[in-house]
Amino acid sequence: MLATLAFLTAALLGLFVVCNKLALSAPLLRQLLRSVHPPASDYTALTPAISDRHNSSVLFYMPVGCTFDPHACGYFRGCSAAYKFCDQSSDNRDNNSRTSMCDVNLPGSFDYQTLADKNQAIIRDMCSKKMYEQYDVFVKVDDDLLFDPEHTRDVLSRLDLPPLSLLGYLHRRESGLIWLNGFFYAFTSDLLRKLCHSENALLQIRGKFEDVAFAMAVKRIYNVCYYNLDDLLHFHHVSYKSSRLIIQFIQYGSCRPKL
Repeated sequence: MLATLAFLTAALLGLFVVCNKLALSAPLLRQLLRSVHPPASDYTALTPAISDRHNSSVLFYMPVGCTFDPHACGYFRGCSAAYKFCDQSSDNRDNNSRTSMCDVNLPGSFDYQTLADKNQAIIRDMCSKKMYEQYDVFVKVDDDLLFDPEHTRDVLSRLDLPPLSLLGYLHRRESGLIWLNGFFYAFTSDLLRKLCHSENALLQIRGKFEDVAFAMAVKRIYNVCYYNLDDLLHFHHVSYKSSRLIIQFIQYGSCRPKL
């Protein structure tokens, strides 16, 4: 009798702990389950061929800002696998846990209106370290992209890519500019090298719309090959009803750059 009572007591305590954890994570679960969508291109381009061999080394990199939740990064496997670039606004909240997970701490602060400027700072940091000599393919990912990093790396490492290749989910403006969905795009090391040696191109990466600004910089580099990834990689991106919210509903408007 006593053994049965002890067992029931332990089971109830365990159930309480589980329910408590679920209650705490409910906003996160609702955010993840509420609205995710697969990326798709509306501009037709070539699809790169895949070989049987792994020919390329791949680096995932991720901009981290003040709305990023380091405790929730584990929910996104791709997030955990990415090289993280933080800026001075990243330590507005939870400084110790956030700073400890950063691979690079950029100078300056950025917000939702200067996302492209932050990307320029990231590219310049890569240039200063000559990272184009260390990796073959660079992949920019958002912190709320749901993807399998091992599978994605496997596919990208086996692509037969010509020089100066840019890959992603492509769109075309009426002006003729080809741009990519900003939550995921990839480019070869020689394209990065070209950007590094073109100040005129780097200065195009500024303002709010990071993906369009990056496309404008690439346009300054001649003979770039554009490829769609629609038929090769399938993953989902969290979507938002209004101003972008991150995992725990912290608005970009609540981020204040340090003075």
